[in-house]
Amino acid sequence: MIRVLVTDDSLTARKWVRELVEGHPDMDVVGEALDGNQAIAMTERLRPDVIVMDMAMPLSNGVEATRQIMARFPTPIVVLSSAENRPSSMEVVEALRAGALEAIEKPGEKADRQQWGQRFLDTLRIVSRVRPIRHISASLPARRPRRIKAKSVELVVIGASTGGPATVASILAKLPPLPVPVLVVVHFPDTLFEHFVEWLGLESKMPVVAASGGTSLKSLAGTVSVAVPERHLIVSGGRLATTDAPPEHFCKPAIDVLFRSVAETIGDRTVAALLTGMGSDGAEGMLRIREAGGRTIAQNEATCAVFGMPKVAIEMDAVDEVLPDTQIADAIFLLCGEAKCGVAR
Repeated sequence: MIRVLVTDDSLTARKWVRELVEGHPDMDVVGEALDGNQAIAMTERLRPDVIVMDMAMPLSNGVEATRQIMARFPTPIVVLSSAENRPSSMEVVEALRAGALEAIEKPGEKADRQQWGQRFLDTLRIVSRVRPIRHISASLPARRPRRIKAKSVELVVIGASTGGPATVASILAKLPPLPVPVLVVVHFPDTLFEHFVEWLGLESKMPVVAASGGTSLKSLAGTVSVAVPERHLIVSGGRLATTDAPPEHFCKPAIDVLFRSVAETIGDRTVAALLTGMGSDGAEGMLRIREAGGRTIAQNEATCAVFGMPKVAIEMDAVDEVLPDTQIADAIFLLCGEAKCGVAR
């Protein structure tokens, strides 16, 4: 039985989440907290498997509660955000920085409530299995990357999902400025995207922008471009492009779409990293990049919030190196330095 703690100062919201959770045969609400202080105390006393956390609450808000919980008794936290509340959206990003695993928008008036509810319950089920771990330095045995002579590195691509926002931010914070473009796909709610880009920009030593179709890779050297929600990002003819093709792996943008396009164009001059996330998005595309001659890195199990996407890539033999999150930035930098690194003129 998955034990859920619901934190929200709204009686209506708590009742709604309780009914949704307790409608699932394998889940139970073990407590309801009206503010962040209660959430902290109830987490210590009840030790739930997962916490559903609102942001705007009296006494202690969701961000502070998340910080305290993750520092004192780490527990998987799923944040519920309001699409209409800009301050709340900024707080959601802060909660993710503090260690929350996932953020889900509350359904709007036109949303399919049944479909949303299923996604919400699936998320609770998956993150409830996660053992939150921070500042891990141990690694699994790593395979040495294949060294490909007489090839230049022209592009770095990174994909992530559940638990990925904080991991991407930490990697960018450690990564020195590169003379090549960095393209990032993270499964992230639309209304929080602007704040996510701002957060990465504060952490990164390189400028961070929303990816824009038609932009040449040459002009993006030394810049991190993040795929925008509801559009797939691809590389074609030396430029970025966005497409409105159907979702893949229930995701749009999908990591596989970007990785495949890169494999077909400049795969042998690419470094690809696949980070924490549920499912298999990115694994097949990473295999294509490796087969094309590119270098590939997967985050190890010990430091993944959800060891899904990297695990599938490893099982497909799509990975050169398996590393903890703390070593991925150095690996990318070293791989770029193995050969002449720069965007082709």
